[in-house]
Amino acid sequence: MYVKFKRGALKVEIHGNALIVGDRIVLDARSITFPKGSKVYQGEPDKKRRVLVIEHEELKLEEFPPTVDMVSGERRYFHGFELRAADLDFEKYLTVVVPGSFLYDYAIITPSKTEIVMSAKRNAYLEETSKASIIYLL
Repeated sequence: MYVKFKRGALKVEIHGNALIVGDRIVLDARSITFPKGSKVYQGEPDKKRRVLVIEHEELKLEEFPPTVDMVSGERRYFHGFELRAADLDFEKYLTVVVPGSFLYDYAIITPSKTEIVMSAKRNAYLEETSKASIIYLL
């Protein structure tokens, strides 16, 4: 599936129960995988929410995608995920509302940064492997 913005399209696909965005970000039920070298920041939690901010290398947008399944401004359900795309003059982003079985509520993905919103009761642990950075949620 390709999400079309004014300039370029972002590839989104399903592998098992995980959503893969731009061939680089994997949103799974209990973990989130990013390119190696990503910087992870944790916002100060309030009473209900905790936000993780991940700065990663620029996601590749396809200039001429083979198909266009969704355009910015639309909302679509894709294998249990709710996708909402927005293309503002200064930024483009994809909001992914994950299924209820996931340990976080939603993700906002821009070409260079991702924010993960979850319950303040959850904890996040970062693992750096030789190929990727993985955030595990408990």
